[in-house]
Amino acid sequence: MATNYPIVPGHEIVGRVTKVGSSVTKYKPGDVVAVGCMVDSDRTCPQCKADHEQFCPNMVLTFNSPDKHLGGFTYGGYSESIVVDEHFVLRVPSNLNPAGAAPLLCAGITTFSPMRHWGVGKEKKVGVVGLGGLGHMAVKFAHAFGAYVVVFTTSPNKKDDAFRLGADEVVVSPLRTTLAPGTALTIAAIVSQAASAPSARLPRSWAEVPRGTARAQSAAVKLTNAPWPADMSPPSQKRRCGAA
Repeated sequence: MATNYPIVPGHEIVGRVTKVGSSVTKYKPGDVVAVGCMVDSDRTCPQCKADHEQFCPNMVLTFNSPDKHLGGFTYGGYSESIVVDEHFVLRVPSNLNPAGAAPLLCAGITTFSPMRHWGVGKEKKVGVVGLGGLGHMAVKFAHAFGAYVVVFTTSPNKKDDAFRLGADEVVVSPLRTTLAPGTALTIAAIVSQAASAPSARLPRSWAEVPRGTARAQSAAVKLTNAPWPADMSPPSQKRRCGAA
């Protein structure tokens, strides 16, 4: 999507409700709430009816999307205020630090969702490739679910942070290094921080998956060479950006 100027970004928003419309039933002024990557959808398509609004062909992103109500384009969290349909607003628990809650709205759900989808838990292993913004959330979630967590990184100085966040094992290795045969096959899921650019794909030696399968910014990859089931899109298309 091309950038439309002027642009006001921001898609991990936490704040207090100041006003509500006459038909709002879920929130009241003063409530601490959060808004993630999207603020509207058509609510009528099959994806919306399946609670997968992020795949709606008429989804409206939090910023830089055409605003069908006011015209122009939507402005994000760095605005002074934002108006959002209550369907896309989340309540923030009173015992949760608002600053800590904000990353859950993008990096959090992007890593949480595939883990829940693939049943990550005790007696499972999770490999986290890269310990950046998504990576550290992935480590914390996988650890909280009781999985054995392996972090793959090319940065030796991130090893201590990985253990502090909950990793059980850290593999410090250049991208081109080949692991021992079968090593990656014991890992139940991989959460990748590989960029979406074609040149930034997971090495085949790390996970026996077809090239290009794990190109999304974050994806859970089922470690198998078998074709993806006909009723399920590849993770680079389906299990990302808030899929529940």
